[in-house]
Amino acid sequence: MSKTVKKIFYCIFTFVQIAMIVGLKVVHDLSSKKAGVNHHLRFYKSKYNNEIFTTSNIPIFKLIIGIVMILLLIALVYYIFKKKKTHILFDFIISILCCILIIWMLTSTTLVSILVYPFMVLVTVLVLVIEIIKIFIII
Repeated sequence: MSKTVKKIFYCIFTFVQIAMIVGLKVVHDLSSKKAGVNHHLRFYKSKYNNEIFTTSNIPIFKLIIGIVMILLLIALVYYIFKKKKTHILFDFIISILCCILIIWMLTSTTLVSILVYPFMVLVTVLVLVIEIIKIFIII
């Protein structure tokens, strides 16, 4: 791919990440103001907590994210010694911080009480996946 196409994809992916985070904030704000949004979030929170975020699945998720974080750290060290582009280092750091944030969200007991908790975890995982895609597009 040419450099301009890579930059366009990079900007599009960055915009999608920002849009997902802003959308999550809007849904969180609407959950206290609109009854329909509140009921929808309560239903899907109970559904996701019973199906996806079960006590048996959480350690598996943490292990997978931990392995991804270790691989990102190894790739970061390799990339630092091989090439020195600062914007890619920034993407690596954001990816590692997303991994830490996901592990913290999965272990935190206070975040579970928030209505948008399952969506917060899913958005953070999507941001991590997009960030990894951005790293491989730029490299």
